[in-house]
Amino acid sequence: MNLRHAATAVIVAAATTTGALAGAPASAAPQLRPLTAEMLRHSGDACTKNLYIRHNATKKFVVPETSFQGSTKNMLRATQKTTNSRQRFEICLEPVDGDTATKVHGYIRSTAVGQYVRTEPRAKDKLAGMVRAAAPKLGDDTAFVFYFKDEAGLVALQSAHTGKYLGVETRYPRNAQNMVRAARTQQSRELFTIYLID
Repeated sequence: MNLRHAATAVIVAAATTTGALAGAPASAAPQLRPLTAEMLRHSGDACTKNLYIRHNATKKFVVPETSFQGSTKNMLRATQKTTNSRQRFEICLEPVDGDTATKVHGYIRSTAVGQYVRTEPRAKDKLAGMVRAAAPKLGDDTAFVFYFKDEAGLVALQSAHTGKYLGVETRYPRNAQNMVRAARTQQSRELFTIYLID
């Protein structure tokens, strides 16, 4: 697959109006601005860096669970109120026919883990559609579609492989609570927001 269009990104859902991260001192907080589809495609660089993923409804940042073991290691969960280096991701663009100004295909890689994010093909039952940073190379199950909703960086994420939209399971118990899962048939309220750190 062609990685010449690799773009590094970190995704955040639900922005603050000031652009500063909640709970951080104003002098230390990085400034956030929405990352739009146009910015992602036409940044002028091979990579667009310094982004985070935050779920819009829960207002929690997405992070790979590196302390988990076995088949759930590096599971993505929306659990963090503030940002840290473990939450940084890369986006690799891979344009396909049918992409538009607000719809783009690409891949996501966890900077901290060094693995591509994929929809787990073997996950069953309530874990079906689990999203993990666990792929050492690109494949069908690492392809995602980004549907940008507005200039504020609001975006719906879809697994290009399964056709299911990503959401966050807020009613799951214990360690599965707030896991990111590609299980929705419609975009509904399961939205994220992409922010660039200046």
